[in-house]
Amino acid sequence: MLMSVLWFAALATPLSTEVTVSPAVRAVVLKHRGGGPAAERDLEKLLAGGDRSAAVLLAELLMQPDRQGGPDLARACGYAEAAGAHPEALHNLANCYDNGLGRPRDKARARELYGKASDLGFAKAACALGNLLMSGEGGAVDVARGIDLCRRAADAGEPDAQTDYGGYLLVGRNVPRDAVQARRYLTLAAAARETGRPIPALILDEARGWMKIAAERDPDPANRRQAAELFSELAKLAPAD
Repeated sequence: MLMSVLWFAALATPLSTEVTVSPAVRAVVLKHRGGGPAAERDLEKLLAGGDRSAAVLLAELLMQPDRQGGPDLARACGYAEAAGAHPEALHNLANCYDNGLGRPRDKARARELYGKASDLGFAKAACALGNLLMSGEGGAVDVARGIDLCRRAADAGEPDAQTDYGGYLLVGRNVPRDAVQARRYLTLAAAARETGRPIPALILDEARGWMKIAAERDPDPANRRQAAELFSELAKLAPAD
């Protein structure tokens, strides 16, 4: 079963933002390491008793594509909202509005929520906001701020941001083309799997797509060779089950 980044994080250290992972929630995580209906029931009981940190993990579990019975996005978005000012929960709620999953699509609302999560230091949200700023979805275009947010998130070690920023460098989108740095960021994203942070299939597919374009179209033969080599490396990777 796919495990969320937050689920692993709760096993390792308490969250340090406004809504924390309580000892009771940590006990549920340790008891049900793979999630599942029993974990959801235990977390729902904690939430009913007033433990809002349970809502953060409930939202994550209900969004999992391989959840038993399938994802329940409407409930997941509700739980993310109930969690309050928690960075992962704010990011997940933003994603609901950004992609119209469990909530009506609302790019402006997504911008607002990604911004709040980013202000709390959540790197994934920073680059998600950056992408909306660069595209002008949900508000004014701000390419400089958008690319800076993705770069900072990539430098913080966020694989999604590393994939996005590496792709921008590879094709020269909103930044000067730099195949060497592109390879570095995309390799870091791929290496996240080896450190216990599996790369979702969507992220791997995106990275492979950038590499394929560069291998076929880059005017510099050296860049084409580098891209072909990295494409071959990425083709060996698959998301962890």
